[in-house]
Amino acid sequence: MKTEELIETLAANLQPISSFALHRRLLMAAAAGVAVTLAIIAFGYGWREDLAAALAGWPFWRKMTFTLAVALLGLWAAFRASRPGLDAVPRALWMLAPFSAIAGLALVELATLDASERRGTWLGQTWQSCPWSILALSVPVLIALLLAIRRLAPTRPAIAGLVAGFASGGLAATVYGLHCPEWAASFVATWYALGILASGVLGAVIGRRMLRW
Repeated sequence: MKTEELIETLAANLQPISSFALHRRLLMAAAAGVAVTLAIIAFGYGWREDLAAALAGWPFWRKMTFTLAVALLGLWAAFRASRPGLDAVPRALWMLAPFSAIAGLALVELATLDASERRGTWLGQTWQSCPWSILALSVPVLIALLLAIRRLAPTRPAIAGLVAGFASGGLAATVYGLHCPEWAASFVATWYALGILASGVLGAVIGRRMLRW
C-alpha cells in the first residue's frame, strides 16, 4: 500500500470531535473528585452544626465566593494548559484577583477590630488544622484532574499541574467550608489561602512528572 493510500484509509473514518470535549472531560473529572471529597466530609469530618443558619449569612457566602472563584479560574486556566502549545500563564494570573480581594477584606476587617481582638479573629479555633485539611481534601480532585489532563496534550506540565492544583484546592476548600465554622475574612485570607496554595504547589510538583510526554 502506498503512503497516500494509507493516509486516505486512516482518514476515512474520522469523526468530528465536539469543541467542548476537553471541557467536558475536565469538568467530569473535577466532579468525580468533588464527590469523593464530599463523601469524606459527610462520613469523616461531618457537616457544621449551624449550616442552615450559616447559609443565610454574608460571611459564609464571602468565604464560598473566594474559594469558588479560585476553583473556577483554576479550571479555566486548566482548559488552556491541557492544549499543546498554548500559554496558560495569563489565565493563571487571574487567580490573583480573588486572593487580592479576600486579603483586602481581611485588612478592612482587622482595621475595625480592637487590638486585643485581632489575633483571636485571625487565628480562629482551627488555624493549625485548616490548611492541612484543605490540602488533604484536594488530593482526590487533583488526582482526577491530572489523570484527565494526562490523556490530553499539555506541553508545559508544571503549569498544567499548578493550575489543576489551584482548581483542586479551591474546590476542596469550598467543600471544607460546609464543615468549617470559621467565618472571619482574615482567617480565610490566611489559612484557607495557605491550603489552596499548598494544593497548587503539590499539583505543580506531581504534574511536572506525571504530565510529561
